[in-house]
Amino acid sequence: MRAAIYLSKENIKIMEVKVPSISNSEALIKVKWAGICGTDLAIYKGDFKRVKPPLIMGHEFSGEIVEINPKNSSDFKKGDKVVVEPILPCKKCYACKMGNYNVCENFKIMGVDAPGCFAEFIKVPIENIYKISNNFAFDLAALVEPSAVAYHSVERSKLRAGDSVLVLGGGTIGVLIAEMAELWGASKVIISEIMPYRINFAKNKLGFYIINAGDTDVVEEVRKITGGRGADVVFDASGADVVSSKLIDLCRIGGNIIITGLHKGFASLNFRGLTFKEISLVGSRVYRYPDYEKTINLIKNNKDRFNSIIVNKIELTDIVGEIERLNKGEGLKTLIKL
Repeated sequence: MRAAIYLSKENIKIMEVKVPSISNSEALIKVKWAGICGTDLAIYKGDFKRVKPPLIMGHEFSGEIVEINPKNSSDFKKGDKVVVEPILPCKKCYACKMGNYNVCENFKIMGVDAPGCFAEFIKVPIENIYKISNNFAFDLAALVEPSAVAYHSVERSKLRAGDSVLVLGGGTIGVLIAEMAELWGASKVIISEIMPYRINFAKNKLGFYIINAGDTDVVEEVRKITGGRGADVVFDASGADVVSSKLIDLCRIGGNIIITGLHKGFASLNFRGLTFKEISLVGSRVYRYPDYEKTINLIKNNKDRFNSIIVNKIELTDIVGEIERLNKGEGLKTLIKL
């Protein structure tokens, strides 16, 4: 089969490799569409140190079951349309035993710690599979994984209908959080972003209120919009340390801040302000089983909204050029046809 193999920093090759063999607890999936994630961009740049090349990248995908042992699965059969949860928890640590496998102490994920979906076929644990309906398009279904990240983040925020929301960072996860917040009933959703392409896309394509953080005082603008209070809920989807020092000023008294973006190191935070304003600070990491189920239904019932997130569709042979373009901030969600 063809696969995109990460060999070293800025070195990905399309190669012919063996189709994986499955165990009784696994299924073989024919990948239909796969999404390029920010994690893939970091791997390409050599910034994901735990990756051990050679590696088949990718963890966002939809596909069809082409091989499965019927004796080991009453829920799935050959020919089923599916999406897959790519987390590979250890099932032994404290977090896993408590049902919080998304924060597994030995966290692994396809496309980083195990072969991923930038290939014609992938083997996956049967327990990670979710069946989708025949009228659920494969390309749209490839958005389930990143959308589940956004769903989990909004669910943890305790967002209530009528709340004002600020999303810091207008990348894929940021705009998906903004979309989820609107579906949750937020009265006002604001996105702060610095990259021109993302600003234009979120404003003119998706219709969100945008603050250009490159030429505007974000704190002052948010306070103006919210009557001086600050946003009820603030999502940090940027992972940028420069954002951290402003989080408390951006959030209202008694509001909630959710950290979804992955920061590279320690960041500055006004803990005195956190205490004085009684703000709740919450971390959010990927998703769990209920998030996936609910996200599938949300996308299925809001197809046009989620389809608008897909900016580009490419062939596997075009992956290197597309990753380089995305690393320059010149796109949003790109899907690969396998």
